[in-house]
Amino acid sequence: NSLCLFTDGSKNSMGCGAAFYDPQNQYKAMYKLPSFCSIFLAELIAIYKALMYADTLQNFNNLIIISDSQSCLVYLQNFATNKNDNCIGLRIIELIKKIEDNNIRVKMVWVKGHDGVKGNEVADCLAKTAVREGHTIDVKFPYREFYPKIKQTVWQRMQEEFAESKKGQFYKKVNNRVNDKQWYKGEELNKNFCRIMNRLRTNHGLCAAYLHKIGKLNNDKCATCDEKETLEHILLICRKYTKERRVLFHEISPYIEHPFNYVLLLSTANREIYKNIVKFIHSIKIKI
Repeated sequence: NSLCLFTDGSKNSMGCGAAFYDPQNQYKAMYKLPSFCSIFLAELIAIYKALMYADTLQNFNNLIIISDSQSCLVYLQNFATNKNDNCIGLRIIELIKKIEDNNIRVKMVWVKGHDGVKGNEVADCLAKTAVREGHTIDVKFPYREFYPKIKQTVWQRMQEEFAESKKGQFYKKVNNRVNDKQWYKGEELNKNFCRIMNRLRTNHGLCAAYLHKIGKLNNDKCATCDEKETLEHILLICRKYTKERRVLFHEISPYIEHPFNYVLLLSTANREIYKNIVKFIHSIKIKI
């Protein structure tokens, strides 16, 4: 005398949904969840709602909850020792105890998803439909579920402020958006390498134009060319470094097509290009 309930959760670009299916009584339930919910939480809510439904029924001795979410079932099995327990998990455990106190045996069973099990296929279809048509539920969500949404909102705000700011106009040309990973991450690079490239990328380095701007030099001219000595001038134009520049262009040719300009060269963030730029700076024996 058993009651079998199939549960499932779904998440896509439109949102998130949870559902359960009772094949004995042909009862179906669908719940629309906030888009920030994880698929893991959707699966848990489906189990929680199935248990709530079962608690209203009578005339069965065994309750079998069937889910294709192995991670949820393992999580509930290890709930007492899990450091990331959430309120939905706690409610599930409390409901199971309440049902078992009425001499009903509760069993959680895993079934492989999309493997032809009819009840599971129905629950899967219901969960997908729930994203659009499910009942909105009033439930307290674990605070961790809000992290992705908060992160997305913060990043969006940072991008907007970065785009609207009047400062760092050159840097925006090189790096047109805020990144969550620094360009130098992923490889062991020495401090001098990072210093040189950061100064080039921000266009703040020890050239005549910059030193004149901050009052350290009387003029901004290149001693060789009598033109304004910018970092771009040093790297791509100054005839004093023609020989070294020829080597640089040869070394970076596999990674960037000619013609290119100063901004394009730096905006690639290509590690091999950057290494050869630093090598060029060292070869002309200047400090920027």
